[in-house]
Amino acid sequence: MKRTLISVANWLSILIIKLVARLFVIFVPIVILIVAFVALIDQNEETIKISNVGFLMFVALGNVCFSWSRSLESRDQDKSKTVAQMGVEFVIAAILFLIASICKYAPTLNIVAFSHSVIQDVLNGIAFICFILVIVIFMLSIYQFFDVYFSVYINDQKDE
Repeated sequence: MKRTLISVANWLSILIIKLVARLFVIFVPIVILIVAFVALIDQNEETIKISNVGFLMFVALGNVCFSWSRSLESRDQDKSKTVAQMGVEFVIAAILFLIASICKYAPTLNIVAFSHSVIQDVLNGIAFICFILVIVIFMLSIYQFFDVYFSVYINDQKDE
């Protein structure tokens, strides 16, 4: 009886964590998209801090994935490769985030070519597309991250 209650409690806690993780994957990118869109609309808004934090966040997530991949190599090669691929995707997202930031701030360089509204619109469009790609990569990678985490966590629970 006691063993059954413990296994039910473990199953319930895993279910709740999975639900929260999936809600995180759905709602956080939507909020990021709204903030990025508002920041891109207003050219006068200073968003360099957001750019720095975003770039560092994606590089850090990539680093976490690469470290985790090394620790999984001995147990499961497939999961290790999946986690390493997520690390690569996070680094790509960091680079896209940097490109989007450069496109947003290029018109402030006071170069004559950037003073035309058409070029500013093209740069804003490139920045917006990069932000969209970053959000898509983030959503897919975080979803994979939680799937691998839960499969490893559940396998560890079964081994005990």
